[in-house]
Amino acid sequence: ILDFAIKMARLDHVGGEAPAQRDPNIFRSEEMVYLHLYIPQDIAHDTVEELGKQGLVQFSDLNPDVSAFQRQYVGDIKRCEEIERKIRYLQHLISSENVRLPAESEFVPLTLDDVESHISDLHAQVAEATEHVEELTMNLNQKVETDFVLKSCDLLFKSINVSRGLDDLTHGDPLLEHDIEASRDASRVKSISGALPESKARAFESVLFRITRGNCVVRFSEEAVELNDPRTGEVTLKRIFVVFTSAHRVMEKVTKVIDSLGGSRYAFDSSRLSSELSELSLTIGELRHVLNGTRAARATLLCRVAASIQQWSKFMRQEKLIFHTLNKFRFDDKRTGIEGEGWCAKYQLNQVDHALLYASTKSRSDVRSVCTIVHAREEPPTYFITNKLSSGFQAIVDAYGVANYREFNPTPFTIITFPFLFAVMFGDVGHGVLMFMFSVYMILREKKFLAQQNGEIFMICFGGRYVMLLMAIFSIYTGLLYNETFCVSINFFHSPYHAHAIKPLHHNGTWNYTVTKDDRTYPFGLDPIWKQAENELEFTNNFKMKMSIVFGVIQMTFGIILSSFNYVYSKDWISLINMFIPQMLFLMSVFGYMVLLIFVKWGTHYENTHCAPSILNTFISMFLSMGAVDSVDKGCHQDELIPNQANVQVALLAIAVISVPWMLFAKPLLLRHKAAKRAKGAHRSRVEEIDLGHHPQQDPDFHHHFDFAEEMVHNIIHTIEFVLGAVSNTASYLRLWALSLAHGQLATVFWEKGVVETLPKGGVFLVVGVFVWIMTTVGVLMVMESLSAFLHALRLHWVEFQNKFYRGTGRKFEPFTFKVVDESMHE
Repeated sequence: ILDFAIKMARLDHVGGEAPAQRDPNIFRSEEMVYLHLYIPQDIAHDTVEELGKQGLVQFSDLNPDVSAFQRQYVGDIKRCEEIERKIRYLQHLISSENVRLPAESEFVPLTLDDVESHISDLHAQVAEATEHVEELTMNLNQKVETDFVLKSCDLLFKSINVSRGLDDLTHGDPLLEHDIEASRDASRVKSISGALPESKARAFESVLFRITRGNCVVRFSEEAVELNDPRTGEVTLKRIFVVFTSAHRVMEKVTKVIDSLGGSRYAFDSSRLSSELSELSLTIGELRHVLNGTRAARATLLCRVAASIQQWSKFMRQEKLIFHTLNKFRFDDKRTGIEGEGWCAKYQLNQVDHALLYASTKSRSDVRSVCTIVHAREEPPTYFITNKLSSGFQAIVDAYGVANYREFNPTPFTIITFPFLFAVMFGDVGHGVLMFMFSVYMILREKKFLAQQNGEIFMICFGGRYVMLLMAIFSIYTGLLYNETFCVSINFFHSPYHAHAIKPLHHNGTWNYTVTKDDRTYPFGLDPIWKQAENELEFTNNFKMKMSIVFGVIQMTFGIILSSFNYVYSKDWISLINMFIPQMLFLMSVFGYMVLLIFVKWGTHYENTHCAPSILNTFISMFLSMGAVDSVDKGCHQDELIPNQANVQVALLAIAVISVPWMLFAKPLLLRHKAAKRAKGAHRSRVEEIDLGHHPQQDPDFHHHFDFAEEMVHNIIHTIEFVLGAVSNTASYLRLWALSLAHGQLATVFWEKGVVETLPKGGVFLVVGVFVWIMTTVGVLMVMESLSAFLHALRLHWVEFQNKFYRGTGRKFEPFTFKVVDESMHE
């Protein structure tokens, strides 16, 4: 497993550009150095740009007390933001006009001044053309609206005999007849016409009725005119109206209502109707011709812009990022250069020097940048080199917490243990094959999916495609061990058990069966005969429950062993002796002994199953009866699983009891003794220097006070957590058994109800049954059950495994790189 993990982590690096002859350290983060850079001011921009292309240095902010508005390059940032605003304006027009991108892109200027000049000119031309288009569109809309108003009013007036006054207008409107008794003089009838948005027509009619108390009549055209909004491009529907009334004051109220609802009013003169319509027709034709020409000219201009708009946008984002990074630098005393500091991987020092030299040569500067290694007070960031395979598992580990600097990295082991524990809960050959096909499909088309950037949920699955691939492979493997393919056992290697039917003696009797077994043993996985056994569920439950305990104890033991690597690397011998050793003794004396009994019981043949000792009862007697062995049923000759079991249990119980105070008191007492000895030695050296007349140097650790109470409380909490966690974490691994049981039983129910019971009926019943089985298999088992198994495997690694050795309180190495610009462009 370890060799496989090492080989997988040495595939195509994507986290950094390591030299080909250098193998990355997959177990610990890369060694980091703290750099101090001195860059001449005239080549500062080009130097930082080159470092951004390489992605080598994580710069520190040397001006933490200076606000963002008072920094040196805030003017350049505002300049970039203004150019980006113009670019976004052009991109909006390109998308709204559906401009087709040309096959070849124009040359993009590589300097900020050239880009700014080029974009400003294009922006001014496009803005001017857009202004003309909007102005022409507004004029055209007004003329079209006027033409439609005149034609609609002509039809409305022709359909109504105005000389009859309000009698005909209100015919059929009894609510209006009573309120207009004083207004029957036809000579006093007045009208006002105009256009109103169709969505406000009902409100317009209702408001007029209320404020005029019914002393007006409103008529609308049957059709609405379509007008394009010159700014939003949306289509607006307007309906033509005519309001009839006889009161002057009512006419004033109607005018105010029309203006408040955004309507327009037009004068209608039937005597000049034909001439006005002729003039409008000519004007509309001319406006449309000019508008089409202006739009064509703007479209040509936008095609030129679209050829390079993406490159300009990317260039400006990089420039903005450069100036943000330069704001982290500080000027030297003479203000001839800038100084910066940051972290870099030790193996990439040569690449940093090469980037600095290249930038100086490119800028033709006589003075080159200087890079020196200095001491840093803060803890270095954590940097792991990953590839397509290991990056997904590294993300799982980092989600719990980023490793401390040079802390042991659990990712190489997680590559194997995580998909394996998942497969223990999800083991099925058929389901594993479906997941394998889906993951391989995503891997084969990964370039297409990366370019498309589909939905968020799919991209999460796509990011874990290699994790899913290994989960599928291990699911197929455990499915073969369980001998389950869509919950159906397949007799791959011919079961050694054979059933023989016995004919009944009576006509209505039932058939009996006898089972015989040859000398063979089923070579791989569970014998398919278990699916037909009456105690099949009892056997598989017992087997998977014990198997879960074995896997859990092995993984927790391995986690404690990994903690010793951290102690040895940091030379923390006190923790190695007083934490690692008692933890191993406690875990092995209790749960390691349980695993031993499980294997012994599996390997022992009992003629009568009632004579098999219960491991649970054995442990209860071990703790309650001080190591005594629980007796089995009468008639059984063997009570012990191993020779001298009682004495062995007493010894193990004593080791477990001794290891608890060892963990509790040894480390704090030794640390207090060490601190007192160091303080006494430091005081003696200072007295000697004063006696010799020398000024003693200030020791940064001299005033460091060791707090014994704090260390003791911390150790008590850690000891209680470990002792109780050893029990709870072991029980937590029973989720492997529970999830595996639930997965198998659900698959069995879906298969029997959907296929087996509908198969004899055939026809439509079979088709519907198979369809329901497919839907439940995909929806419940492949989606919900796989997600549940994934989360439970995640819990086992984060809580039960990693908390034995992994602190995860570090910070991730995030170098200044232009890759973030590429990722934001894809989003």
